Amino acid sequence: MRAARFFFQKHLRNAVYSNVWIALAAALFAYQSARIMGEGDVFIAAFVGVATFFIYNFQRSVKLEQEGHYRAAGRNNWLLREAKTIKKLGIIGAAASFVMALFLPIQDWILLAIPAVFSIFYALPLGWSKKKSKAFRQLPYLKIYLIAFTWMMSCVALPLVHEHAWDIFNYGAFWWLMGEGFLFILAITIPFDIRDLKYDSHSQKTIPQLFGRRGALYLAALFLLMSSFCTFILWSNETIEFPVLLAFLGGNSYALALVVSTNSERKELFYSAYLDGSIIIKALAILICESYI
Repeated sequence: MRAARFFFQKHLRNAVYSNVWIALAAALFAYQSARIMGEGDVFIAAFVGVATFFIYNFQRSVKLEQEGHYRAAGRNNWLLREAKTIKKLGIIGAAASFVMALFLPIQDWILLAIPAVFSIFYALPLGWSKKKSKAFRQLPYLKIYLIAFTWMMSCVALPLVHEHAWDIFNYGAFWWLMGEGFLFILAITIPFDIRDLKYDSHSQKTIPQLFGRRGALYLAALFLLMSSFCTFILWSNETIEFPVLLAFLGGNSYALALVVSTNSERKELFYSAYLDGSIIIKALAILICESYI
């Protein structure tokens, strides 16, 4: 039993730290969105996953070069030991993303432009002077909202525009689905800012810095409640069926249980495996329900 647990934790840790885990989450999130308002395109979901794999490994490499170490406990030694591997994975992800992007229509390229810029310069400083320039994540008030916006555009807007072109913007359900995705990612990202309280500069004005740990968790719970309200609207206008509504609510409830249990004693895998994993669990529940109704 102990050997099996060690085997599971080791491979889960490797999947998380190499960013395979978050890439899987992004791909399933994108496919979930596509299935709710269409047939679902596996290729665009795979592209989102591969692009996420590239971006996250790119960001880790930039942070390692800037700081000489990585701050998050539990990930520190692994990243330092595997720094070259992270760069190689980033290069592989970049090449695969570029090749796959060649098969995307022009509307996808246009839509990708803004989240792509935010993703690249989230960790990479803007400008030539490293001392004076800042990355997007270092700018006041923006960090968490940029993350949620980028995920919303990549995992909700892109799959739907890819399948329905610009006509999708005329449907109210599209905007409610966008709001649901934005609020969900916003909620599960707040605990990461709580984790980073001792590292983030006070000038960043993150939600925990502005409202304290408890206030930040209350806000995260509120965002999940608002996300659930969006799903009720989707159900009321018959975009989703009742079993899918239950899957949405179940995923939000699971995320809420993790969010409210956030504390300073939690290890890195709690955040990067379980909180990020709530995206995977929610998407799988929705896709299973969507497939059997």
